Amino acid sequence: MEKERTNKNNTGLVIILAILVVALGSYIGYDKLLKKETVNVTEKTPKKETGTKNEIESTEKEEDTDENNKETNETSAQKAKCYGTYYINGNMAEGIYTLKEDGTYKVENQETMGVFTINENTITFIEMKHTVGPREEDPIYYNPKSYLIYDDCSTIRLTEAGSHVSATLEKAN
Repeated sequence: MEKERTNKNNTGLVIILAILVVALGSYIGYDKLLKKETVNVTEKTPKKETGTKNEIESTEKEEDTDENNKETNETSAQKAKCYGTYYINGNMAEGIYTLKEDGTYKVENQETMGVFTINENTITFIEMKHTVGPREEDPIYYNPKSYLIYDDCSTIRLTEAGSHVSATLEKAN
């Protein structure tokens, strides 16, 4: 009888230990394998609060600008720059190109118009057709032409380097 009691106590103890081992093993497995942890670590240097209020605000604006430089550089090719009025060979009588901020251009006294893009030192003019067919079959824009543009946007060279003929668009304003 005493052996039966000891066997019952040992069996109960084994069952309790088995349940604890399974529960602890399940928790550890869940914690290490299935639970995804996200750690957000942001490190910022402390700001100096010396100087006038305007100096502090300008310093904060500069820091914000530095943080957003990557976005600006990525989108700079998409935004139109160097807009304004350009004269062919610096002479208004030869022709006037008007480049607008929205990325469109128009040649005055002609039916030439379209869009332009600037990437690095290259400007590309893409003409718009006067009449087009169905949207699925006929493109609206055609005839892309690429030219060299100076970094300061003062001149667009319309001829190839080393060419005997020289033609440029020079900024009027």
